[in-house]
Amino acid sequence: MHGVKKFLSYFFDIFMEETSSSFNQSLKLYLSKGQYKLVTKGAIYSFGKFYLNFVETFTLLKLENRNIKKVLILGLGMGSIIQILEKKLKAAYVAIEIDPAIIELCNKYKSENFSADYIVIQENAFNYLCNQDKTYDLICMDIFCDQLVPPEFETHDFIKALKSSLSPKGLVIYNRLSLSADGNLKNDQVFNIFKTYFPLATIIKLDYNWMFVNEKI
Repeated sequence: MHGVKKFLSYFFDIFMEETSSSFNQSLKLYLSKGQYKLVTKGAIYSFGKFYLNFVETFTLLKLENRNIKKVLILGLGMGSIIQILEKKLKAAYVAIEIDPAIIELCNKYKSENFSADYIVIQENAFNYLCNQDKTYDLICMDIFCDQLVPPEFETHDFIKALKSSLSPKGLVIYNRLSLSADGNLKNDQVFNIFKTYFPLATIIKLDYNWMFVNEKI
């Protein structure tokens, strides 16, 4: 990361590059406040240490006090979740990302974002969960198509697969946007499914996100 660009990014966003794929018509990367910010037309996919929905949730859950060795991230972005977690945990990271353009961007700028090793698998996360038998101590669900979670990730089959992929004392954090009354009605509907498999589940309600967690807070 060039020092001058990083310095200037604290005053205004600096455009880095734009790409696209069959999954995302436009992916724009900016340098903003010293962090890489990946955006689509309607949403921020990743924003380094300023990806505050996960920052605040991780802090509330006191992850550094938990025995978390294996982390599964569904939706890679620019690796914001890894960047945040590596300050708290010594863990092995596996990221599932369907979009090759996002994987290419993350790999290109990884050394400037975080130092933790990770494995990235290019695959549909639903298919991955339903066809693997590993378990993880922390699963972060962060899959969007712009502002919407694709419907297959709102189903009984997907939430059941999440539970099957979780270690006995593991944590699931499922991110959803909170932008409208209609959106929150859908959030409530999906949370009812979530509670079917995680009866002690809680919603952490932030400014623009609802974070489903599989335990009481």
